[in-house]
Amino acid sequence: MPDINVNGTTLRYLDEGPRDAPAIVCSPSMFFDLSINTPVLVVAGTEDHIYPPSKSVQIAELIPGAELQMMERTGHVLAIENPTAVNELLEEHLGGL
Repeated sequence: MPDINVNGTTLRYLDEGPRDAPAIVCSPSMFFDLSINTPVLVVAGTEDHIYPPSKSVQIAELIPGAELQMMERTGHVLAIENPTAVNELLEEHLGGL
């Protein structure tokens, strides 16, 4: 399937996995020009083999004031693998707004 461009973001159908779900293909550098005025929480799993944790670190570093939380022994599907911890992080983050 061909790539799809949506507002400057490339959606690419994966060679593996569900054929009807495009994946967002991006690099952390796309965040250089963002001006975000809202507190940002970046959450990543240390065992994520789909989107490496190092990319989440880069994203958090590029967004001024962003908070980074790395979830140990968690992969790509954080909310399913560790829903209690994800909910606690979200409640804490949103409670501070």
